[in-house]
Amino acid sequence: MPDKTTDRIRQLIKTARHSISTTSSILDRIEEELQAISGERASHKMRSNQASKPLRLGEGEPKPVDKKKLLTVKEAAVVLGVHRVTVHRQISLGKIQICKIGRSTRIPKKELDRFIESNLKGVG
Repeated sequence: MPDKTTDRIRQLIKTARHSISTTSSILDRIEEELQAISGERASHKMRSNQASKPLRLGEGEPKPVDKKKLLTVKEAAVVLGVHRVTVHRQISLGKIQICKIGRSTRIPKKELDRFIESNLKGVG
């Protein structure tokens, strides 16, 4: 039979996990915003240098989502038609597997397809 100390420790662990998840979501959002800002600066810089410098292979506009193998949480949310917090919640519950690259969270497109397939509901 668990005592009060054990129950309190379990409650503290639950609170800590929630705090970590929330912090991770906030850091991901900040990182995505920084990437967006960096992308805007890079595209502005490229436009200003476009006449004097030809584009090299691999430069220019980012790949469309349908050609990418890894999606950001924000892109995955758009594909699923849900809010990004919902995607973070599914990640926290272990229903969507992620790929961490440094501090960046990415979702393999195949994993997103698997998640969609596993959540299909039959009619009737």
